Amino acid sequence: MIGYTTAFQNTNKKIVMNRRKIAEYIEDCHLSDGGYFFAKIEPSSGLETYLAVKTLKLLGVKTKNTESVALFWKEEDNEGNLNNLFSIFLATETYKELGLKIRVFKNIRNIWLIIINTLFPEALLFLLKIKN
Repeated sequence: MIGYTTAFQNTNKKIVMNRRKIAEYIEDCHLSDGGYFFAKIEPSSGLETYLAVKTLKLLGVKTKNTESVALFWKEEDNEGNLNNLFSIFLATETYKELGLKIRVFKNIRNIWLIIINTLFPEALLFLLKIKN
């Protein structure tokens, strides 16, 4: 973090924000598996990947690694790691922040059907009737 201290402090040790240096620090945490992890070791963290993309957007900086981040989430989906509401939230919100369509996630639909069936069994029957 020593090299990034100047992103937050000026020579008088006054706290300031330097968007470019903050963005450089975040991008430096991008890993070869496509996600981000601030400890800079694999595997990437879904939470930290979302936070990195969201922070860059809030800073007004375009994510340099859009394609690899998308592949990171697709791989998480293929491995079955998008298996709870929180991981689904992180994946879909990351895609939203990147301006990508979330239809690529094959397992999300199945999980939503299970949730709907558990909470509202009549609703699932209604949805199945509409589909047929």
